Amino acid sequence: MPGFRRPLVKVACERCGRVKYSILKNRNLCSRCHHKEKSISCDRCGQPFHPLSAGAALCARCVRIRARPAVRARVICPRCKQLRLPPRLCGALCRRCLDLEHHGLANCARCGRFGAIRVIGQRLCHRCWSFRRHGYASCCACHRYKPVYVKSQGICKACYHDSLAATSIERYVARYACRFSFSRELFLRLVQSTDPKRVREVHRRRLYYFGNFLQQHELKSPLTWEQIYSVMPALPPTRRNVPKAIRACLLALGELCAEQGEMESYQTYLARRASLAPIADAPRGIQPDLRAFADWMASRQMRPASIHHHLEALARFWRWCGGRGVTRAREVHAALVDDYLLGLYGSWACGRCGTKMSGSDIAPTLRSRCPRCHAQALRKKKGFALNTVRRRRASLFVFFEWTRVTRRVVHNPVQRKIPAPEPRIQHYPAEILRPIAQYISAADSDATSAFMLYLIVFNLATVQELRLLRLPEPVNLITKHATTESLTPVLILPRRQASLGVAHPGRPGGCIKLYGLDRRWLARLLSRFLAERAAALGSRSKTRYVFVSRGARYDHPVCPVWVWARVKRATRAILGSPCSPNTLRKTAAIYFADRVGAGILGSLGLEAQQAFAYTWTTRELLHPAARH
Repeated sequence: MPGFRRPLVKVACERCGRVKYSILKNRNLCSRCHHKEKSISCDRCGQPFHPLSAGAALCARCVRIRARPAVRARVICPRCKQLRLPPRLCGALCRRCLDLEHHGLANCARCGRFGAIRVIGQRLCHRCWSFRRHGYASCCACHRYKPVYVKSQGICKACYHDSLAATSIERYVARYACRFSFSRELFLRLVQSTDPKRVREVHRRRLYYFGNFLQQHELKSPLTWEQIYSVMPALPPTRRNVPKAIRACLLALGELCAEQGEMESYQTYLARRASLAPIADAPRGIQPDLRAFADWMASRQMRPASIHHHLEALARFWRWCGGRGVTRAREVHAALVDDYLLGLYGSWACGRCGTKMSGSDIAPTLRSRCPRCHAQALRKKKGFALNTVRRRRASLFVFFEWTRVTRRVVHNPVQRKIPAPEPRIQHYPAEILRPIAQYISAADSDATSAFMLYLIVFNLATVQELRLLRLPEPVNLITKHATTESLTPVLILPRRQASLGVAHPGRPGGCIKLYGLDRRWLARLLSRFLAERAAALGSRSKTRYVFVSRGARYDHPVCPVWVWARVKRATRAILGSPCSPNTLRKTAAIYFADRVGAGILGSLGLEAQQAFAYTWTTRELLHPAARH
C-alpha cells in the first residue's frame, strides 16, 4: 500500500551483539551490519542487493514483480461502479478511487477545483503540485509553452507519453494473446505497418483498444468489407473515443489488405454498396427480381454508377405501382407504363382540396376543373426534362426485356418510344477565356486552381480525369538547366474500367501532355503547384494523384465536389460569377474547333464523332451571371 512502512524493532544483533533497531523481517541484524554484508546478484535483474532474509535470491523490486499477476483483468470498482483496471496489489479499487481514499477530497488552493488532494498540508491537487514543482517552460519537443512534466528532459506531459508510446506498443505485442489465430495475425500485421518513429500516444491507445477488441471478436479468412462492417461497433451518443478508435483501426486494416491485393479497395466496395442501395426502397415483393437484375447487370460488366441509375429508376416506378396495387412484373401492362411516363412530364394539383393527379387521370376538357371538389383551381406542377424521361423509359425497357428473356413475363409492356431532342451545346462567351488565361499565367494566383484551369482550358480535361490524374514516376516535370526534350511533360491517366457500351479508349497514350514547358510562366506554375501539393499532402500519405486534399491519409482520388468547388471559387474571383467546369470545357472546345479545326479535339481526348459535332451542332450561349 502507498505510504506503508514496517515499524522499527529493537533486537540483539546476531553479528555485533548490540541492541539496535532493525528493519529486517526475518533476521535479527542491525542496519550497520546489514549494509556491511557482501552484496549478491539478483537472479532476475542481475543487480547487486543486500539480502533481506537468509537464502534470498531476488531483490525487493523483483519480489514485487514476481508477485504481480500475469494478466490484469478489468473489474467493476466498488466505489465508482465503473469498469476499470485496478492498480497493482491494491485491491479492487481503481486508481482514482484509491487516491481519493488516501488523500481525500477538497478544493485545490491554487485552481479551486474539487477533487483529490496530492499534498494534504498545502491542499494542492496533483496538477497544481506538478506545476509548482517544475514550473512552466517551452517544451523541447513540441516547442510550446506548457507545464514541464519531466524536468530532466524539459518536455511536457503529452510529449513524455509520446516518447514512451513505441516501447509500450512493443511490450503489449510481446505479451499479446488471442484465441483467434487469424485475428491475431491481422493485429500483428497492422502493428508492423505502423512506423515506430512516428507513433504517438493516440496511436498506442488505438492499438490497445483494437487488440482488446479482437480478443473478443473473431475475423474469419478471407477478410471482406462486409465482415468488417458486421463487427464494427456503433457510435453511442457519449463516450465515443473507444468505438471511434476501433472503427479507425478496422478501416486501416481493410485498406492494408486492399493494398496487398487480398480484397477489393474501399472505394470499389462503397460504389458497389451504393449501387444496390435503391433496392431497399422498392416494395418487398419485387426486391428478389431487382437483386437478380442487378447481378445480371454486374455480369455484363456495367459500372456501379450505371447499375445505381437503373435500380433507382426501377425503385421509383415500383413505388408508384405499389400505390395502384401492382406488385409483380406480370401485372404491368402497356397502359400503366404509358401513364407513368406521362406523369413524369408534370402533374396537376388542386389549389383548394390539394388533390394530386397525373395528366392521364383527368380528361383534357376537365383540366381546368378539379374532379373531386369541382373547383377551377387546378395548377400544373413542373416535371422532369425530356432527357430524364427518356432515361427512365430506357431503364424500364431494359428491365422488362430482361424479364421477358428470363420468362418472368410473356411480353415487354414498354412500347412507347420517345424521340430524342435536337442536340445542342451550351457554352460561355469566348471573351471569358482571356481573363482566365491571365489568371493562369499570373505569379500571385492560387497554384492548384490555376493548374486545374490550365488543364480544363488548354487540354479539355474532364472532372473525372482531374480526379484520376497521376504524377509520373519519378516526378521530374521540371529540371533546372534542362531542355524541352529531356523533360517528361506528361501526366498519367489510368486505363478506363471496362464497361458495357464504352468503346472509346480515352486519350491517346493514356496521358495528358504538357506542351510549352519551355515557357517561364508554365514552368513557374508547375513549380508552385508541386510545392503547394507537397505542403498540403505532408508526410501522411504517399499518393501519386496530382490533385490531393489537405490532410489526405489514404491513396484515394479527390471527390468531384472538391473539383467543382475549386473551379467555381477560382472563376468567381476572376469573373465575379462561378462557372461550371463542364461548360468551361465546352467553351474551350468550341474555341479550338472554330480557329484550328475539329480534328485537334481528337488529340485532346474527344471521340471522333463527338469532336466533329462541335462544327454543326446547335449552340446555346450562356452567361455565368445569368446561369448561376
